Amino acid sequence: MEDSALVGLRARDPAGRILYVNKTLCDMVGYGREELVGLIPPLPFWPPEAVDAMMARNLNTLAGGAATGGYETRWTHRDGHSLDVMIFESPLVNSEGARIGWMGSIVDISERKALEDKERHHVEAMAQHARLNDLGLIASELAHELNQPLTTIASYSAGLHMALAKRLPDAGDLLAAVAAVDRNAQKAGDIVNWIRQQSSPSQPLRAACDLNQVASESLEHRRQQIQRAHIQVHLLLAADLPLVPMDRIGVEQVIANLLRNAADALALQMGERAIWVETRLRAATAAQEAAVEVLVRDNGPGLQGKNLDALCATFYTTKQKGMGLGLGICRAIAESHGGSLRAQDAIGGGAEFCFSLPLSHSLATEALP
Repeated sequence: MEDSALVGLRARDPAGRILYVNKTLCDMVGYGREELVGLIPPLPFWPPEAVDAMMARNLNTLAGGAATGGYETRWTHRDGHSLDVMIFESPLVNSEGARIGWMGSIVDISERKALEDKERHHVEAMAQHARLNDLGLIASELAHELNQPLTTIASYSAGLHMALAKRLPDAGDLLAAVAAVDRNAQKAGDIVNWIRQQSSPSQPLRAACDLNQVASESLEHRRQQIQRAHIQVHLLLAADLPLVPMDRIGVEQVIANLLRNAADALALQMGERAIWVETRLRAATAAQEAAVEVLVRDNGPGLQGKNLDALCATFYTTKQKGMGLGLGICRAIAESHGGSLRAQDAIGGGAEFCFSLPLSHSLATEALP
């Protein structure tokens, strides 16, 4: 009867020695019953590269630590092809209720895994297509971002040329100018590399980063431009923020875009002009999980009745030379991190944008075979 079962069956003694296998299991791995009965681990259908992990799992099972919901692993058929299996282990007991070994039920899930892989590749291909489709739109925004460090490089280079032409360069000024050129060239290179990552089939690289440092550096790259517009800048950094996995350049682009929008909103402002950049830790509640946040606030005219959906709509813009792409891209970057972008009128006047990164959003880890 066991030989007509659709699942593989095996019985093992307390040491892991195979006592019984059915025909389905033999067909699954390509070995005869007489070849398998009596074997102890490591078993011939275990992939060589996974033997250590499988031995560790086997010892854990024999010690009573079998996974209650079963586990997935990969075996190698005698002819060399791989198969994915789902294994369920349960105690083998005698008539007196004493455990005398383990009974395993093995299901070949290779077809299901192949369909899952096909679907995953399809989803990845669709995501890649969407990224490439959006890249043309993103390019116009990033051209603006690249213009800032490149303009700074050109300005300092012109100053160096004039100083050297006079043959009276001050060493300190020269070193500061060279450092500024190097810093802005690095920034331009980072943006170009980020564009390349967005057009790559793989997901953008993420690493644990200090949001305070990212916010500070993003503001520093634009401080002179903002201050030339006679705008005061206030940076408020929360203490002891935890590191958060992020696409650093992508997050910098969000902060940069929010800063640029705030500065543009103040262009026609009479009197005091100010921008506040603040980081904070948001505690978990019943409605939302814990997160780190960046707030960018200005004392300009505010949202003027517009909601975030309208502001993020492709090609919607209030700027004479704008393309209307920035906030939509910002929201997409936020959501790709599992976070959000929110907008509201600030208390006392102006607009406030909040970009959040949840603490729980991290890269998934693979289970052992």
